[in-house]
Amino acid sequence: MKNILVSTDFSQPAYAAAFFAAELARQTNARLILFHAYHPAILLEEETIWADTGLLEKEVQERIDQLAHELHKTFGLSVTRVLKPGFAVDEMLAVGKKIKADLLIIGTEGAGKRAKNGPGKICQEVLKKAEMPVICLPPNTTPAQYATLLLDPPNSQLLGNTAGTEAYKKIVADLAQTNLLKTA
Repeated sequence: MKNILVSTDFSQPAYAAAFFAAELARQTNARLILFHAYHPAILLEEETIWADTGLLEKEVQERIDQLAHELHKTFGLSVTRVLKPGFAVDEMLAVGKKIKADLLIIGTEGAGKRAKNGPGKICQEVLKKAEMPVICLPPNTTPAQYATLLLDPPNSQLLGNTAGTEAYKKIVADLAQTNLLKTA
C-alpha cells in the first residue's frame, strides 16, 4: 500500500474517515492524501448563488490545513493536501487516478442535511463510478468495528466496492501476520 486518498467535506463523518485513513496509513507506511472538492455555486430550486471564489478557496484551504495539521500531530504523518474546484465525485476519482491511489476512503454520510437512511449520494456515486478500491466508512466506526461489519454480507455491499473491502481484509491479515512475527 503506497497511497491512501481520503476525501473530506469537513463534516463529522468525513473527519472520522480522515482519522481512520490516517491510522491505516500509519500502520501500512502509506502516504496519506487529504482531498476536498469545492464548488463556487450553490444550486437552489429557483436560482444559483455564486460565492466569491477567492474567499471560498481561502476558507477551504484553512480548513484542510487545520485537519492535516491535526492528523500530523496525532499520527506523526506527513499529509499531502489537494483542493480542486469542481464536483466532488468527478474530482475525487480524477485525483485518485492521477496519484495512483491504492485505496480511497470516504464517509458513507457527508455534510448534507437530508435524513440519513443509508449511504449518501456522494458515496453511492463513487461506488458506481470508481475504478479503484474504495472503502465507505459509516460514522464513528473504528478499524476493528469496520472489520467486523465486513463479516456481515448484506451490509458489506454498503462498506465499499469489492476491491476496497478485499484490500482492507488483506491489510488486516498482513498486519496480524506482522504482529505475530514481531512477538515470535
